[in-house]
Amino acid sequence: RFWIVYDLIPERLPLVAMSMGLQLAPDVVADVRPNGIRIVGERAGCWCVPGDSYGSVVVRTGETDPPAGWVSYRYGQIAPATQLRLFPSRRAPVHAFLFDPNRDAHAVLPRLSAQRSARGGFALDIVECDGGTTRVSVAEGALVIST
Repeated sequence: RFWIVYDLIPERLPLVAMSMGLQLAPDVVADVRPNGIRIVGERAGCWCVPGDSYGSVVVRTGETDPPAGWVSYRYGQIAPATQLRLFPSRRAPVHAFLFDPNRDAHAVLPRLSAQRSARGGFALDIVECDGGTTRVSVAEGALVIST
């Protein structure tokens, strides 16, 4: 139903130097909304829902200083294309976001939160607007999904 992308940031690295980048194709646009990021291409769209440990989202397209928001299909040729940068706002056991291709542009989106779980792992809770929760737990190399 959705994809989860996550990153474990080592404690010794400063958050100010961290971001998660998503490079989109030239014909794809991103609309940052209070509850998520609507990503739309010519034939389809999806939602990107940042977890609660992310703060700001920066959208760049065709910038030159510093270079950001470009793709190259052939050596020596570049085309402007949307790039998203998600910045963590606080330390968390895991920084995650989900991609949901199944909700329309006006959908009520879930909330995504992370916490430490047993055996040194982490858990991600995807909380729907109706209160239903899906928990994705990762510990000792095992993945468990429960509802």
